Amino acid sequence: MVDSVFVPEHMSVDFEQVRAGEGFGRDYHDNPLYGIAVDILLNISSASPAIGAARACVSAFSKRLQERSPRGTDGAPQIKPTALVRLAEANLAVEVAEVLLRDAAQRTEEVARARRVPTAENGSSSARTSCSRWISASGRYGPSRTRRGRARTIWTTRSNAQCAT
Repeated sequence: MVDSVFVPEHMSVDFEQVRAGEGFGRDYHDNPLYGIAVDILLNISSASPAIGAARACVSAFSKRLQERSPRGTDGAPQIKPTALVRLAEANLAVEVAEVLLRDAAQRTEEVARARRVPTAENGSSSARTSCSRWISASGRYGPSRTRRGRARTIWTTRSNAQCAT
């Protein structure tokens, strides 16, 4: 950090304006990215790698099920139904996260193109709508117990009430 250094006016920016999506760049450029609040842009861009990593985990789990499952008399893997359910639920969770992220990014871009300031009404409520549309009302995330009493975490869907909070 440097103190007592002169910075010309044309080389500085008001960070509060940039945080609100009202920086001067939106007046000079047609790209709607200049009108998106930095906090929102960082949230969207930092969630993408997490979704990609989750998708890779689901893919690795699917591959492992194929390779490590015992073979039946016909040579095909005999995968346990509970493992298939876990795979399907994990895949659903990744797909829902991707849909919600795409929806949030699209809504944010629409708000920026219209030169409006993002609010809960034009931003996060769309995520709630998508959440209740895409996620089943039954189930929860949380720990469960195996037959031997060991704790493990299971993937299930979240309820609409949990999504709205």
